[in-house]
Amino acid sequence: MPVFWPLEARERNLRSSFATRGVALYWHAPSRLQRAVVSTPESSDSQFIHSFSIVLGILVAFTILLFGFARVLGKNQNAEQLDDPLVKQAAVQNTITH
Repeated sequence: MPVFWPLEARERNLRSSFATRGVALYWHAPSRLQRAVVSTPESSDSQFIHSFSIVLGILVAFTILLFGFARVLGKNQNAEQLDDPLVKQAAVQNTITH
């Protein structure tokens, strides 16, 4: 069976127990809506910036690896065309010499 305390005792008990653990608690008092203390906005902001920086760093590293992989994959892709005598002749004809 639940224990019913006077409103002041409930408020004091809720503030002391939940505020020290950083837990948000909403409950409806007969005359108003009250909220216990939550973590500070500064710590939430710094945690968000830290997480965002990690995700951004991972994406940048992935992009660099993707560019490197594309360079390795395409390095010798047209090597046989460069040795073709017709391609060499066309290059010489299209080159402007002064």
